[in-house]
Amino acid sequence: MKATFKNLGKHLLWGILIILGGLFLYMVGAQILGYLPYSDRPGPGWYKGEILVDWDGLKFVLDFILFLGIYIIGSLILVYGLFRIFRLFGYNRIIYSILGGLIIGFICLYWTLGIGWYIAIDGSTVTAGGILGLIYGATIFPKLLRPKEEQTLGTTKN
Repeated sequence: MKATFKNLGKHLLWGILIILGGLFLYMVGAQILGYLPYSDRPGPGWYKGEILVDWDGLKFVLDFILFLGIYIIGSLILVYGLFRIFRLFGYNRIIYSILGGLIIGFICLYWTLGIGWYIAIDGSTVTAGGILGLIYGATIFPKLLRPKEEQTLGTTKN
């Protein structure tokens, strides 16, 4: 039971770092390059000669990421519980990578689109959220579900 909660904590930490951290870096990086990934007026798009990153813009992006984080963290907890139930039937890393990538990727895409509606988010940022969820769900998530190696009879601990 202790290992389950430890892995849940690792799952949430890695999910936050990769999905939410990556989305924050994407949105700020796009602004540094001159692309505004959100806004109702003047609208998302490229703006030449303007510095789009300022403290208010960073705070706005951080507020969006924190608000999105509430839904992403809740979904990650539910997905972890669901996959722990699946693990009772057996563990296959390839299947868990495919399912984890698809499910977590879709959830991140869905929540980024849904919450992004409030800030008039553009399609590239929604796609980035889905891709970050897919990367996390297919690579790190299955490693956290791997069962401990069972000891066989006749072996000794060193």
